[in-house]
Amino acid sequence: MLKGTMPTLANLGERLKEVDDLTLLLMWRRFKIALEVGACKMRTGDKISRPSVESRRLQQVDDLAVRLGVDPHFARTLLYFVIGESCKVQMKQLQDSNEVAVLNKGSVQEELVHRLRGLADRLEAGGE
Repeated sequence: MLKGTMPTLANLGERLKEVDDLTLLLMWRRFKIALEVGACKMRTGDKISRPSVESRRLQQVDDLAVRLGVDPHFARTLLYFVIGESCKVQMKQLQDSNEVAVLNKGSVQEELVHRLRGLADRLEAGGE
């Protein structure tokens, strides 16, 4: 767009699309980092949710929002949502690693046979 010309809806729409694409790219990058954080937490035994860290980060976003002239409530809500999604990514990662650990102990078929035998034993004994 030439300097001094008025933007058209098409120009503005294209600029918004670029920002939307960059926003999605940033979320993709954040979730990749969240997976690294999740792997680190699994090694150290830390919990997925760390309220003190999250609370501190929300306060930092509040401060940044005020400096930028953005509604702090919106900024907190947005970051809270993103943190929640990052926790979901880490929970799925933990679940997948637990499933891999089970699979590494034996095949899926062996695991199912083991569970079925246990169920059959309990039923035969009059349980369940």
